[in-house]
Amino acid sequence: MANTSIADKSTPKKHNGVTPVAKLASFSMRPETLLINRKLEQLNTLLMCSYGIGRDWFEEIGQDNRDSLVWLASDLAGDIYRAFETLQSQQAEAEVAIRAGGDHHHG
Repeated sequence: MANTSIADKSTPKKHNGVTPVAKLASFSMRPETLLINRKLEQLNTLLMCSYGIGRDWFEEIGQDNRDSLVWLASDLAGDIYRAFETLQSQQAEAEVAIRAGGDHHHG
C-alpha cells in the first residue's frame, strides 16, 4: 500500500505542468475570452448604427448596405457563439479535472 499524505490527496494533479485550478482561474485571459470581448464590442457598435440616433443613417444607406450590415452582425454573433462554446467546453474539462484530481473543500 502506497504511503500518501493528506496534502497529496487534496492537491490536484498537474496536466502539462499546470494544475486544473490554475487552468480554470486563467479563463479570463484565454484567447477565446478576449475574442468574445472584442466581437461583442464590435457587434454592439454595429448595432448602435441601426437604432436610436443611428436609425436615420441606417435607413439612408439603402437596402443592400442594410442587408450587408445585418449579415455582418450575424457573422459576429456566430463567431461569439462558437468562441463561447469552445470556452465553455474547456472550462467544463478543467472542472472535471479538478474533481478527478481530488480537489475537495471541507468546510
